[in-house]
Amino acid sequence: MDEESALAIRLLSEQRARIAAGVCRLGAKLEPRFESIPAEVTEASIATFLRDLEHFLATGDAGPLASTVRATIRLRRHVGFTAAHFAVYSHAYLPIIRKVFLQSGELPIPVLRAYDKVENAVLPVMARLLADFALAGEGVSDDEFDDTQPSLASPRGDRALNPFLSLSVDEELTDPGRATPVKRSLP
Repeated sequence: MDEESALAIRLLSEQRARIAAGVCRLGAKLEPRFESIPAEVTEASIATFLRDLEHFLATGDAGPLASTVRATIRLRRHVGFTAAHFAVYSHAYLPIIRKVFLQSGELPIPVLRAYDKVENAVLPVMARLLADFALAGEGVSDDEFDDTQPSLASPRGDRALNPFLSLSVDEELTDPGRATPVKRSLP
């Protein structure tokens, strides 16, 4: 395991309760419908997601994370939440994680690299969760969601969602027609 992943896992583990509480508070501000759920219930759900994310970063095993995503969809849908509610709420995760990581007392560059590992794993998971939530609203039964397969057909049918493999935000910022920026040193 690389150093960035190890640091990400350690920070997620050490700060799990703080991250869960922060996501809960920010999420409820972004989507007030979540205020109807007791904070301890929401925080426990977020903590489970974070623990499963740690496991995924450590092992590449998406099973627990997929099960958590599926259970979250089922429960929230059952009590009347929509994909739109969850889409708004999902925006609370990454800013809170980034801020907690930066406040950890670790050196900033390794922390930002560790955060990148988390971001690169969380973005596809959130995309999967929202796509599955939307599909669930279209009358697709829970049995039709296959948590064991890392790649699913997208609801649009034009590409595969691959929610349990990390992506690279850095690669998306790289323009193949341009040279890599040169690091400049101070005189």
